[in-house]
Amino acid sequence: MKNTILGLLMLILSGNSVLLIAQCSDAGVCSVGHTMDEDSDNIFNLNVGYKFGSSSNEDDVKFHSFQLGAVYNVLEKTSLQMSMPYNVQSGPLGDVNGVGDLLISVTQNFISHNNSSLDASIGAKFAT
Repeated sequence: MKNTILGLLMLILSGNSVLLIAQCSDAGVCSVGHTMDEDSDNIFNLNVGYKFGSSSNEDDVKFHSFQLGAVYNVLEKTSLQMSMPYNVQSGPLGDVNGVGDLLISVTQNFISHNNSSLDASIGAKFAT
């Protein structure tokens, strides 16, 4: 166990940039924590996104998600994020589309150094 922890610590400290990824079971909550560029003078940004998914099985389900989002810098290191998707799904059992759940989150930056930062986010989903 001690060797595993030491090896992991050396791996993290050895590279210029290390990406740590936590798996997430809820696609909406996985998208919280988007922060604005520190060099930007903007306190409010709008963004638009698109996601596509499909199954390779016999059922041939296709999923399209168009997302409208906003990021507002409340304080220098604190930002408020909002995201609202419009989803379209088609498959052998029928088609469905409509507005998805509203996602609201707050992100606080604790440490920023070169290309690295330590942030914490908390958020909630609201049924629409």
